[in-house]
Amino acid sequence: MLKVFSLIVAAFISVTLLAPGAEQLPGSSPAAAKMKWKRTVAPGVSYRLYRLPKPNKVRVVTFVPSSGPTLRPVLGSNLLPGFERTSSMARRSGAIAAINGDYARSTGHPVFTFARKGRLDQMPAIDPYSGGFEYGRNFSIDVHQEKTYFGHPTTTAWVSHPSPEGGAYEVHRVNGSQSRASADQLRAYTTAGGGTDKPPARGCFVRLRPFGPPQATDATTAPLNAKKESIAPVGVERPHFVETARCGPGRVYPKGGIVLHTPWDGRYADALRAMQPGEEVVFGWSLGWPDVFATIGGNPTLIEDGHVQHQSIDDGSSFTSHRHPRTAIAYNDDNGKLFLVTVDGRQPRYSRGMTLTNLTRFLRNRLGATDALNLDGGGSTTMVLGGKVKGRPSDEVERPVSSALAIVPRGVTTKSQGLSAAAPEVIEGAAEDAFTEMVEDPASVGGLSAYLDGHDYELPGFLERTADDFRATR
Repeated sequence: MLKVFSLIVAAFISVTLLAPGAEQLPGSSPAAAKMKWKRTVAPGVSYRLYRLPKPNKVRVVTFVPSSGPTLRPVLGSNLLPGFERTSSMARRSGAIAAINGDYARSTGHPVFTFARKGRLDQMPAIDPYSGGFEYGRNFSIDVHQEKTYFGHPTTTAWVSHPSPEGGAYEVHRVNGSQSRASADQLRAYTTAGGGTDKPPARGCFVRLRPFGPPQATDATTAPLNAKKESIAPVGVERPHFVETARCGPGRVYPKGGIVLHTPWDGRYADALRAMQPGEEVVFGWSLGWPDVFATIGGNPTLIEDGHVQHQSIDDGSSFTSHRHPRTAIAYNDDNGKLFLVTVDGRQPRYSRGMTLTNLTRFLRNRLGATDALNLDGGGSTTMVLGGKVKGRPSDEVERPVSSALAIVPRGVTTKSQGLSAAAPEVIEGAAEDAFTEMVEDPASVGGLSAYLDGHDYELPGFLERTADDFRATR
């Protein structure tokens, strides 16, 4: 009789661990995840270590966005491009806690769209009618810290010139390659590009200087696509004045503002020629999500609007279906909690790591996650708490990465330190070694590239090369 009673109690506890209406994935056992301990590290921020069978160590920072601290994307070395260790980004951000963020390119650029504090630092080249990389995924929380967004953003940018000769024009890329823009492209370059994401050496240029803060907008000034439908119903706009405008040889640098560029004989050349020094223009951008001033990329989406993305989390590839260290950001819409999650791995006696199905089970059944995004994993997986790395990186040393997600006290400003001050280890050549490790890593950008290629996505050249390089190591 006592045994029967114990089984009933255990079943009741297991059920109550699930969020109301949660979809418990087959084969999962929430009660099997033993919480070693929990402690509060700041108002609305707590830290837990779970010990699971196999064995596995899972670390979870739980964050209530309405509690005071803010969630902030941080860019490696504070520039594009730039590798930096998560612990270094956490320290210069004054972070309560932080995890590694987006995957990286060989240059240190994040792979996907990146924005912070209302500034769009990187928008990869896009087809203006497809809404960005077909496979692109991002996480955002709105500026009020009330609403989260996970999934494929509809990324757009534009500049509007309200003079009689002006109009609204789509911007096709923000920062990135110095390759010559096509005649149908208008590109933007910001100070986040540093010394590498420079405007081309010739063409038509307009340098814009901001004079007001970014503002959420319904983007009524956004350009229209070929179907005459708004391509950016919501977004962020900021007023600027034209500081410099000219066509010809010689670069024009952002110098704290934004440089617009198009070929001198391109479709948008007359639009830039019409912008005269001293005139006001507006630069805007959108992910298609209201009141979003910041974003960070990842892939794939694990859970979206309560639905597990089964087609994305188990395709038999080493990226999804083998056990690796993992990093994820998740949200429980029932209680309004965000979760920064890392899983140690590749250490058989300490922690083996998880498949994406394992990770999704834990997030859904243990934390009640209704939305979740996988971030850069493998040797990149890092959690920092109180300035110290928690757990054991699988590479034995912390890997420099492209970006991080940090929980910071409200009002704290990230220090705009240069490369040598923020990350001296990068100068010593760690960046090149880090990317080589990422390419060979099934849970990092190498595995991601091969995974995307295997799903027949139309990939840009840098990801195609990374997929080939990864397969050559297998």
